[in-house]
Amino acid sequence: MKLRQVTFSLLILAGAFFIGIGIVKLCVANEINSFSPDARWWYSSLGDLKENQVPFIKSYKRGKAEALKDAEQGKLKLKVVGWGQPPEVEEKVFANIYKKYEIELNRIADCGISAKIMGYQQGYNEVMKSAIHQRYGAGFLEKISSEEN
Repeated sequence: MKLRQVTFSLLILAGAFFIGIGIVKLCVANEINSFSPDARWWYSSLGDLKENQVPFIKSYKRGKAEALKDAEQGKLKLKVVGWGQPPEVEEKVFANIYKKYEIELNRIADCGISAKIMGYQQGYNEVMKSAIHQRYGAGFLEKISSEEN
């Protein structure tokens, strides 16, 4: 009788554990689906490595929160990673964009880009691009990008 009760209790415990894991996976999947297409691409490129996925998600949320604060204060900024042009050329381009449109471009990383950096940049820029489009109209970033090149 006791063996049957213990077995039944263990089955209930195991079932609850696996149901809990399933619920957590559904919540994470739902959250990831709320990311922008670019952020979903970066997240999926990390593979199944938890040591990269968790920092990406945390940094993504932190970037969005910081961008919301900046946007509420009327500050327009974009976070930049990698080198598109030589530093001296890029510095002039960044200064020119700021003078013309009051959009600040901040380099947050060179070529050494981690999941944490990408998550932060994706979250921050997602919110900020929306704020820039509200102020200047859709397609504005593409327009000034072609102007500067």
